Amino acid sequence: MTEITDRITPEMSEEEVLGVFLDEIMAWAEPDVAEALRFCAIPHWFNEEIIAWLRGEGLNPSQRSREILAALTELTFVGPYHERGWVYHENVRDLLLRRWRERDSQEFKELSGRAAGYFEQKAEAATDAERDEWEREQMYHLLAADSERGFELFTDMFGEARSFYQLSTCALLLELAEEQETQLSADDRLWLRFCQGQLARESAQWAEALAIFEGLWGEELSPSLESALANDLGLLYRYKGEWERAVEYYERSLAIKEKMGDDEHGMATTYNNLGEVYRVKGEWERAIECYKRSLAINEKVGDEHLMAVTFNTLGLVYKDKREWKRAIEYYERSLAIWEKVGDEHGMAATFDNLGLVYQAKKEWDRAMEYHERSLAIYEKVGDEYGRAFTFNNLGGVYQAKEEWERAIECYERSLAIREKIGDEHGMSTTFNNLGLVYQAKGEWERAMEYFEEDLAICEKLGDEYGMIPTFTNLGGVYQARGEWERAVECYERSLAILEKVGDEHGMAFSYNNIARLYQDQGKLQEAVPLFKKSVKILERIGDEYHAKLGRENLARAKRELEARKGQA
Repeated sequence: MTEITDRITPEMSEEEVLGVFLDEIMAWAEPDVAEALRFCAIPHWFNEEIIAWLRGEGLNPSQRSREILAALTELTFVGPYHERGWVYHENVRDLLLRRWRERDSQEFKELSGRAAGYFEQKAEAATDAERDEWEREQMYHLLAADSERGFELFTDMFGEARSFYQLSTCALLLELAEEQETQLSADDRLWLRFCQGQLARESAQWAEALAIFEGLWGEELSPSLESALANDLGLLYRYKGEWERAVEYYERSLAIKEKMGDDEHGMATTYNNLGEVYRVKGEWERAIECYKRSLAINEKVGDEHLMAVTFNTLGLVYKDKREWKRAIEYYERSLAIWEKVGDEHGMAATFDNLGLVYQAKKEWDRAMEYHERSLAIYEKVGDEYGRAFTFNNLGGVYQAKEEWERAIECYERSLAIREKIGDEHGMSTTFNNLGLVYQAKGEWERAMEYFEEDLAICEKLGDEYGMIPTFTNLGGVYQARGEWERAVECYERSLAILEKVGDEHGMAFSYNNIARLYQDQGKLQEAVPLFKKSVKILERIGDEYHAKLGRENLARAKRELEARKGQA
C-alpha cells in the first residue's frame, strides 16, 4: 500500500487517483479476473451469466465464471443491483469505459457486440414485462458495436414509444443513446438532438423544444433531417395555436420532400398535419383537400397504416361539419384496416372517435359503448395515456347527460392518470372540463377554481391557444353571476388570442359570446354588429350549422331592438 501512496501526489485529480488504484488492482489480480474487471464495465450491471457470455461460454456459466464473479464482488466499488446482479460505482465504470475506448476501440466494439448479442437472446426468451428492458440494453450495446444499426434500432424504439405517449420510456432511451453519443456519426448526433426536441415538445416544454429545433437550423443538415425538422416545427407551432407559422413550416417540409423525390410516405404525413391545421381553424374544405392528397399517396404506395390514419382525420372533419353519416363512414373504413392489420391502438382511437360522434348526436348509449370498447383495449395493452383520454371522453358523455357525479368521477380518474404520467397538457384539459361540470351545477367558486388551475398550467407551458376556452368559460361564469364587466374582460382576452393566431372560426364564436352578453344587458346597439360579424365569418368559411344559429340570434336581437324603438 506504501507503493501506491508513493505514486499519488497532491496535484492529482480524483480521477487520476482512482486510476492509480485500478491499475494496482489489475496488476495484482489473476489475468482472467483482471480481464473480467474491464469487460464487466460494458453492461450497466453484470452477473455470472453475463460474465460467462462475455467469456464465450454461452448462457451456461462455468465454475470459473462463478469464481470470477465472487472475486469481483469483493471489491469495494462493486455493489448489488436490484435482483439482477452487481454494478460498479458510476465513477469507476466511467473511467474504465473511457480508458478502453481510447486504448483499444476495436476490442471495445467487439465486446459491445457480444453484449448486444446476449441481450438479444434474453429479449427473445423474455416475458412481455421484461422484453422492453432487454431490448433497450441490446440497443445500447449495438450503438457502440455498430452505430448505424444501433441508431436505427434506437429511432424505431423511440418513435414507437413516442407514438404511444410513453414519455418516460422516451427519456430513458435518450439517456442510453446519449451515453454512446461519441460512437455516433455526425449526422446521427444531429438526429439525436432532434429526438431531444421531440421529447420536449411532447412533454409540452415548448420553449425548450423551440430552442433545440431552432438551434439545429444553424447546422449542416441532411435533406431528410431538414424535412423532419420543418415538419416538427410545424407540429410545435400547431400545438401553440400559431397557425400561419405551422403552415409555413409544413409547406417548407413538403418542398424539401418533393425535391428529394423519394419520400412519398413523409409527404403523406405532412399533408395530414397540414390538414389538421385547416381542420382546427374551421377551413374544412382545405383540410379535406390535404387529407385526400395524403390518401392518394397512401393508396399509391400501399401504406395501409397511414390510410387508416387519414380515414380517421377525414372522419374528424365531417364530425366537425356535423355530417354524422360521412364521419361514421370514414371511421368505419379506418376501423376495418386497423382490424385487418391487428393494430389495437388504432382500433381504440377509432372507437373513441366513433363514441364522440354518437355523443354529438346525443345517442348516449352508443357513445358509451364505443368509449368502453376503447377503454378495454387501452387497459389490455397498458396504455395509460389512452386510458386518461377515454376516461375524459366518458366524463363528457355523463356531463352531457347531466349525470354530474359520474362525470366528475371519470374526469378525476383521467386527471389522476395524467398527473401520474406527467401529461400537463392533458391535465389542463381535464381541469377545464371539471370546471364546466361545476359551472353547470351552479357551483361558481369550484368552477372558477378549476378554470384557474387550467390557466396556471397554460401559462406555465406558454400555451396561449389553450387559454382561449378557459377565458371563454370564465366569462360564462361571470356572465351567469351578472358580473358583466369581468365577463367582457374574459371574452375579450379570449378574442385577442384568437385574433393573434388568426383563428377565424374561434373569432366567430367569440363575437357571438360577447354579443349575447350585451344582449343580456339590454345593450342591443352593441350586440347587433357583433352578431353580424360572427355570421359573416361562419358563412364565409362554410360552417352552415352555426351560421344558421347566428342568423337566428341576429334576427332575435334585431326584433328586440325594433320593439324598443317602437316603445320609445
